[in-house]
Amino acid sequence: MNHTAGKHFCFGSFVFFAALGLCACKERLPDRYVVIRTAPRISPDYDAIMIPPNIAPLNFMIKEPGEKFIAEAECGSENGFRAKVESNKVFFDQKRWERLLQACVGKDIRVQVYALESSGWIRYAPIALHVAKEAIDDSLTYRLIYPLYSTWSRMSIMRRQLGNFRETALFDNLSTENACVNCHAFNSRNGNDMLLHIRGENGGTVIFHENRLRKKNLKAPGMKKGAVYPSWHPSGKIIAFSSNDILQKFHVEGEKYIEVYDLGSSLVFYDVEKDKMFSDPVFYSKDNIFRTYPSWSPDGKYLYYTQTETFRKDGNVDDITRPAYNLMRRAFDLATKTFGPPETVFNASAINKSAALPRISPDGRWLLFTMADYGNFFIWHKEADIYLMDLATRKVEKPPINSAEAESYHSWSSNGRWIVFSSRRKDGVFTRPYFSYFSSRGEASKPFILPQEDPGFYDGFFKSYNIPEFTSGDFPLSAARLSNFNKHKAEETPALEIR
Repeated sequence: MNHTAGKHFCFGSFVFFAALGLCACKERLPDRYVVIRTAPRISPDYDAIMIPPNIAPLNFMIKEPGEKFIAEAECGSENGFRAKVESNKVFFDQKRWERLLQACVGKDIRVQVYALESSGWIRYAPIALHVAKEAIDDSLTYRLIYPLYSTWSRMSIMRRQLGNFRETALFDNLSTENACVNCHAFNSRNGNDMLLHIRGENGGTVIFHENRLRKKNLKAPGMKKGAVYPSWHPSGKIIAFSSNDILQKFHVEGEKYIEVYDLGSSLVFYDVEKDKMFSDPVFYSKDNIFRTYPSWSPDGKYLYYTQTETFRKDGNVDDITRPAYNLMRRAFDLATKTFGPPETVFNASAINKSAALPRISPDGRWLLFTMADYGNFFIWHKEADIYLMDLATRKVEKPPINSAEAESYHSWSSNGRWIVFSSRRKDGVFTRPYFSYFSSRGEASKPFILPQEDPGFYDGFFKSYNIPEFTSGDFPLSAARLSNFNKHKAEETPALEIR
């Protein structure tokens, strides 16, 4: 037999194994086989992971030699079924998979794989899937975009159902003559409050609130740059933005092909009810300090953000080398729309690092953020990893979900038991969404990639998944309504109020 090195074989007496009626198939399992004590190599790697009880079938490819394969999933002798196998691809029936998950909540599913080689059948150790008790949100929303700067013009905002493989477009930039569409954001993962930016001719920020659509020019008089990186206040009444002066530099050598520099950034706020932009002297100051990536706490009582002092001299961009951003927060009073004094949450610069993208768990206990060697735009930073802070103790650690490639954007599920994050671990080029179970003790499980109906999908799909956000419930705003409304010209916003 031709097996890979390092596997342990059991060549004892062959075992008689009768089919136990785990599926409706008439084909019997092999009567005789050799047992291998390791699980088969599969792609995607779903072995030994924690999965939600409402996740789509985890179809996979078997990466072992064999003329023929058999695969079946079971959780106890009464719950199980045979998968469909085409060549080396394993497909689980949607309805049977759903029934199996519900029968196995809090238990382990065992996926048994048999392979027929020239010398006969072998049976691998089972692939283990532990089914968590806590469900995941019913959908994930993201932007699909080619990773190369020269092909950015074709992009879309998509919503994928996580319990099956249905993917629908919320917005496609074909309807905007290939304008840039980005920064989709939701209030508490709900489609009743959402927004997205549309760049270029007839562009603006489209805001959907209380079943009303508006397109606003949020570069109000008094602002040097427009509003980006949005975060909805849980009340739905305020949206925080960063107003950034951004420069991109392209390199022909090195690992970082593109570097994004922040030449100046301030925090601004849009009052949804009063249709006004406002800020305060700290957030919108001329103190040569940059502030960006605003993010509200789930109770709305704090605004988290990142902050750095500038590194340029006399406006010379080439003098910007390694800016370091720290994690900050300020208390917020919704009634008066005023902020308390700044507070440093984590001093990343003290350890020669830079922080970005603070996100607070729904229970307010945990803070996830991304950290790299410098800067605040980490997609091209291989060293970028996700970190976790316990806000009760301010202890920071790196959970075992990172890889040798860039990890960047991340968000929490509505129950706080699941996280989704962007990673380039598969090939170092394309950003894909990965999920991890997050326990109440702050422990993250082995990540797994967003399942696809064709397990070979990612090998031939050449777009990146940007800003993966958990979303839930029905979306009252249809893609057709949004596309038709986008033909409207953006409304101007009153002058920025500093108070």
